[in-house]
Amino acid sequence: MRSQISREKAHHLTVFSTIEANSHLLDLLAIATTPQSKAFFISALIKVLPGAFADHADQPDQLFIILTTWFGKYRRTHSDQLHAITSAFDIRQDRRLLHRNKKVNFIKEIGLNWDSATKQEFLSNIKVISLPRLQTPYPPKDHWVVESHAIDVQWREHIEMGKPPDVRRKRYPLFPVQPSQLQLDVGTDESILIYDSISGELVMAVIRNFCQHPDLLTCIDDIIKQSVESRKSIRVSNSSQYLIVSNSLLPA
Repeated sequence: MRSQISREKAHHLTVFSTIEANSHLLDLLAIATTPQSKAFFISALIKVLPGAFADHADQPDQLFIILTTWFGKYRRTHSDQLHAITSAFDIRQDRRLLHRNKKVNFIKEIGLNWDSATKQEFLSNIKVISLPRLQTPYPPKDHWVVESHAIDVQWREHIEMGKPPDVRRKRYPLFPVQPSQLQLDVGTDESILIYDSISGELVMAVIRNFCQHPDLLTCIDDIIKQSVESRKSIRVSNSSQYLIVSNSLLPA
């Protein structure tokens, strides 16, 4: 009677041989670099060989790890056999490294992996200002700020008389803001860091054109447009927060 180890080796070889003889499985294996593509490959393998993972009830991603572990052990002692599956695993590894390098470069391009020196160099070019906290907030809290008469005309009837998207949210009055009453009016092309002049606390940061990756900005714009077109009302969550679509990389 064959030992358990011998039976396992024979089963592994059956699995490898099945993949080796199936061009579709080989193609799927070569591109299985994401959870979705791994799951697709595992599903296709089980369809061809239902008993491939008979002793395992794991999720596809774990089953793929099991398969690569099996092949890693087999490859060390049978490197001259099953050339097609070996090549597929090699292509997959090259694709993984290429994807990883692209990801690293992309993160660097959009400024999300800065070291402290790069961060300080960037911030050193941004205007810094300190302002005292007002005794009375201006504009006042719990008001919709109106910056022009045109905006007032466009929105007043809707704000005051229109059907609210959520009756649990209080209606706020409109407030025509007077620029002369503001401590600071940040320009549309101005980046600035604002600190509390007493506590030294960072109160606000306005950074223009931080992300200068055209493809990413186009993608974000498309997501926002699709979200706006869906016209979903804002709802109060269980934690008493209002959830809306937002992104910190929006073009100013």
